[in-house]
Amino acid sequence: MNSARLKASPLKTSALAIYPESNTKGKRDSTGAFQPEAQAFSRIHLCRARSFDNTASKRARRREVESTIRESAGGLGALALFMHGWKKGLQSGHNTWNVKHLARAIEEVGANDIKIALYACDTGRDNDSSRKDDSRPGPGGEGGFADKLRDSLVSLGLSGGWVDGHTVTAHTTKAPYVRRFYINEEAVNDGGEWLVTPGSPEWKAWRNALQSSRSFRLSFPLMTKSEIYAHLAAVSA
Repeated sequence: MNSARLKASPLKTSALAIYPESNTKGKRDSTGAFQPEAQAFSRIHLCRARSFDNTASKRARRREVESTIRESAGGLGALALFMHGWKKGLQSGHNTWNVKHLARAIEEVGANDIKIALYACDTGRDNDSSRKDDSRPGPGGEGGFADKLRDSLVSLGLSGGWVDGHTVTAHTTKAPYVRRFYINEEAVNDGGEWLVTPGSPEWKAWRNALQSSRSFRLSFPLMTKSEIYAHLAAVSA
C-alpha cells in the first residue's frame, strides 16, 4: 500500500467544527475523542473549532450551537459536529422535532452547497427500532436525524451539498457505515446513499483509510464520492 497524498477539494469558503466542552460523567468522550478530532479538523481545514456547554439544558445547548453557527456570518462551506448522536437527535439538544431551528441557523450563513458532517453515532439511521434495515444495500435512513436535517435544508431553499451521517454506534470519526444525504428535492423521499457500500470491493480500503489516516477521515465529508473512490484506489495500489 503506498502513501498517496490526500487530495480533497479545496474549501473556497469557511468551515466550522463544534464539540461538547465537558466529558460525560465517568467517561472521556469529549477530551478523548470529540475535542481532539474537532481541533484536528480545525488545523487541517484552517477553521474554527468551538465548544458548547453540554451540561446546560437542552434548550440552552441548542441556542448556543445555533448562535455559534450564525457567528460564521455568511459563506459557511462546511460544518462538522463532533458529539454523541442518536437516530432522532444530537447531544446539542437538537432532534427530529426541532431540527428546523438548526437548519435555519445553517441556512442563514451557509453556502448553497454546504457540506455537513455529523460525526455522531446513529444519525444516519432511519426512525424505526430495528437496526437490521440500517445496513441494507441501497438508499436508507429515511426519517432519521440526518434525513430530517437534509429535508429541512431543502425546505429552506438550499439545493446543493450534503449531510453525512453514521448508521452505527462507534468512534466519532472512524465508523465506516456512512450514508450521504444529498441536499436536493429529488433526494428528499429516498433517504441517503452509502458513501462506500458495505462488502463492496472498496470496503476494505475504506475501513483501513478511516482507521489509519486522520487527514482522510476528517476530509472525506468535504470530498465528492468520485474523489473518495479515487483516493481509495490510490492508497490501495
